[in-house]
Amino acid sequence: FSRHNVILFNVFVSNWYFRCSIWDIIVLQVVFYAVSLLTSIFILMKKQRISTIMISFKDLIFSSLVFPTSTFVCATFWSMYLYDRDLLYPKYMDSIIPEWVNHGMHTLVFPLTLVETFVIPHQYPSVGKGLSIVGMTALAYLLWIFYYFAKTGKWIYPVFKFLSPLGMIVFAGVAVITLFYYMLGRFLNHMIWGESMLDVHKKKSR
Repeated sequence: FSRHNVILFNVFVSNWYFRCSIWDIIVLQVVFYAVSLLTSIFILMKKQRISTIMISFKDLIFSSLVFPTSTFVCATFWSMYLYDRDLLYPKYMDSIIPEWVNHGMHTLVFPLTLVETFVIPHQYPSVGKGLSIVGMTALAYLLWIFYYFAKTGKWIYPVFKFLSPLGMIVFAGVAVITLFYYMLGRFLNHMIWGESMLDVHKKKSR
């Protein structure tokens, strides 16, 4: 690598824990599937009280966080990548991070979420509660991005370098799309499973 690329890569690595795709994979995906595994174990052990709590918690994580963020990461990343990849993922990164890792972070999360949606019914929280969780999560992440810039003088995503203050506000508004993705997940869950099946799923958790 050139000295310039090495420096940029070091910046990228040092900022990895601020990136939405990393949070989505390491935090949400791992925690969700770990909770799912524990839930299955408790069900097999016939621990009804714990199983009920775990199923409710698992459904809340999936509906309010996993589905919206996974869809947002995949849709936003690849849309901007196709428009101008340098805004998010400069070309030199191809020689540093394997392509399969890139797809693991920005592609695989979405089909896995769809499989979960089509295979297992989920009890969604009220619309108000679900949207509140999604909205607060999106707001917290945006505040975290601006906090990092205020602290270091560097942007996590290159796209922010090219935006005016008004452009940043507009771009930050894109996070509102996560609210739409929450409603999309809710709609798909209802269309696939229907109210009767969701009621059965809820009763089994008791």
